[in-house]
Amino acid sequence: MSSFFNFLLKNVKFPTGSLFFWSNSGSLLFLILLVQILSGLLLVLYFDNISYYSFISVQYLMYEVNFGWFIRLLHFNGASIFFFVLFFHFLKSLLNYGYRLVEVYLIGMMILLVLMGEAFLGYVLLWSQMSYWAGVVITNLISVIPFFGFLIKNFFWGSYVFGSNALKIFFLLHFILPFIIIFFVLMHFYYLHYYMSTSNINFNFFLDKNKFYSYYIIKDLFNFFFFIIFFLWLLFLPFKLGDSLMFEESDYLVSPIHIVPEWYFLFVYAILRAIPSKFLGVLFLLLSILIFIIYLFYLNYNFLFDKFNKLILVFFFNLLVFLSYLGQCVVEEPFIFLSQLLSFFYFFVILFVYFIYLLSKV
Repeated sequence: MSSFFNFLLKNVKFPTGSLFFWSNSGSLLFLILLVQILSGLLLVLYFDNISYYSFISVQYLMYEVNFGWFIRLLHFNGASIFFFVLFFHFLKSLLNYGYRLVEVYLIGMMILLVLMGEAFLGYVLLWSQMSYWAGVVITNLISVIPFFGFLIKNFFWGSYVFGSNALKIFFLLHFILPFIIIFFVLMHFYYLHYYMSTSNINFNFFLDKNKFYSYYIIKDLFNFFFFIIFFLWLLFLPFKLGDSLMFEESDYLVSPIHIVPEWYFLFVYAILRAIPSKFLGVLFLLLSILIFIIYLFYLNYNFLFDKFNKLILVFFFNLLVFLSYLGQCVVEEPFIFLSQLLSFFYFFVILFVYFIYLLSKV
């Protein structure tokens, strides 16, 4: 076994351009994923998936179990850190032409979709006032699927109301999905090392590679300690990214005046709320993630298009920040109009970049 790892350390190569400190976000994501899985397995020992006791079981874990508060906060804040690094990793892949590795990019998109579903399931399991009604609202969106929408929704609910049966189904899916994610991640790694990584200096240039040991290990340790410091900040301010209603037990009869999801869902939530039609809202919610598949059609390198694309991606990143801010605002003017305007630019920018790419080929 030791000889196998020695072989990997001494023979696996990466592009010279990936020596920059932001290039190891993928390995950092894998570390955080393992921490999330291990902490989740420990939480299973005390979590009760019956609606009457689920919220109480979390409080019992926090106040009565030795170091239960640490495991719960590790899992809770680990999700936020995970998505922070994940969005950064996705942006880096777009800047470094990662979409030209078709299999790697497509599997990465699948991982992103499954992770968003996994995070939503875990958020609902808390069964607080905010998470319960977020589950009711989001699962009701399934009913827009033609012909079978209500059947699928009732399947996930386990009955005709969102209650204890739905909690059990959500808990089962939340437990199973990490193993599916691990499978996709291993496929992601396989194709990544089969085609070799891309960099921000060149694309897949096989002659300009460095061995993993020892340059990349030092770089990885530097980033690892950087995010450990960031993680410690979240431990000292554990509920800074949470909502006050997460401390209230769910009430079936009274819904919150203003439902706000976790911060990593805010930009898609803003797009969903910006469209009055329920069907179109769900459609554009899905397209807000799937539209990035359009990058697979950028096959040929063009210097002018590359510079323009990077400039647009910086603008797009700022657009996501503003959309996330609007996603937690009250549904009233001028926030509704601004959400609609920025949602339009969200899709327009990506399609406009593709149009410029087509012009650059002429």
